[in-house]
Amino acid sequence: MFKSLNKGISTPLGILIIILVATIAGGGILAWQYWWLPKEEANDVACTMEAKVCPDGSAVGRTGPNCEFTECPAAKADETADWQTYRNEQYGFEMKYPNNWRFSFLNPGRQTDVSLEERSIDVEFFPFPESSTSYPSTPPGAALGGIITVFVSPIEHTVYCPVKQGDESCINGEDRTIIVDGIKGIERKGITTKYCPPEGTEVEEIYLCNLNKFFRLDSVRQGESIFNQMLSTFKFLEGKTATSSPKEESCFKGDIEWAPYASLDRVIDESLKKIIIERFIKQAEDYGCDKDEMCYVESISFEGYKFDLNNDGVFEYAVLPEGINKYTVVLEGFMGCILRGASGNGPIDVYGLFNGSWKLIGELYGNLVAPVKNQTKGYLNLVTHGHGSAYSGTFSEYAWDGEKYVLIKNTEYGPDNPIPQEYEGIFQQE
Repeated sequence: MFKSLNKGISTPLGILIIILVATIAGGGILAWQYWWLPKEEANDVACTMEAKVCPDGSAVGRTGPNCEFTECPAAKADETADWQTYRNEQYGFEMKYPNNWRFSFLNPGRQTDVSLEERSIDVEFFPFPESSTSYPSTPPGAALGGIITVFVSPIEHTVYCPVKQGDESCINGEDRTIIVDGIKGIERKGITTKYCPPEGTEVEEIYLCNLNKFFRLDSVRQGESIFNQMLSTFKFLEGKTATSSPKEESCFKGDIEWAPYASLDRVIDESLKKIIIERFIKQAEDYGCDKDEMCYVESISFEGYKFDLNNDGVFEYAVLPEGINKYTVVLEGFMGCILRGASGNGPIDVYGLFNGSWKLIGELYGNLVAPVKNQTKGYLNLVTHGHGSAYSGTFSEYAWDGEKYVLIKNTEYGPDNPIPQEYEGIFQQE
């Protein structure tokens, strides 16, 4: 009996059974992998870390095999629709801000150079309680717990264009690419270092380069919600001018008051006076003056000088706006509107008469202006002085290019650099 049990299976049959078992087992494994194991995405692609700001202020990134931006959230009621709009055509941008916020200029008159075209601006937006009747004596952002700032500088005065990374020395954080109004920039979130006190402050900064300028938008202690909403309304004004929309009629009904030491008579051509007033109102808005404030202004103060720059017997006028001189009523809650700081530096506008119409022919900057003997294309060059300190400053010389005055050179002076002989005494009044 035991002998019969020891009989083996024939070799061909055993091989067939082994093949059959292996086939069944292999098929089962493949089926299990196909039906039960999670499938890997085909053609997995690593997308760049970029963000696009959506209309609601949120941000979406790139994803999928084609690295396309994720769809923005479904449109909801636009909370920014009835917000106020800050618009600055000189520096080429606009942005909305909440109705219970205000804006002002940090260090009014701050400049990186003495020409108007090459100045930098720093606009600070901050919450302003409705119960307040006056601006706080301390910086508004520090007093009210949150600020959003827009800084704009000529591109040649910064190392951040083209934008490659955020300010590592100032903010300890990480960068990502962000797109604002179609322009690619860098966003940096982090904590301020000891080089940008107060150290340890949460801050978010965005760096953009456009219109031959560097733009830095930053938020301090304000949280992402308001900042992102404001950011979603930020627009560049490339190709847009003041005439692209109907001109808003100003409520100013006052008059010009000339400084007693100006060489201009009180009465000049009425059409020129109208242009000067319109120009001042636009400059005042750019400097942060309240529009409603102009309704209560009785007179605007100017310095003014007249020169015959092309020896044709017709005077050109150099006008230096100072600010609002007096109001028709006592106002509360307004900062006052001054276009020149303690140094006297500020805009200097030059007007000339062409074919019977007055035209702005020069946007200069400084605290003094005078012609010099040098001529360009039949017009005397103009020189302005920019006050630096009690012992230093800058002379800027402008030349006629056939249509307007343009800056041709800056000359700094100080304890180690005496005033150039060619400029000595040119501002002395006869």
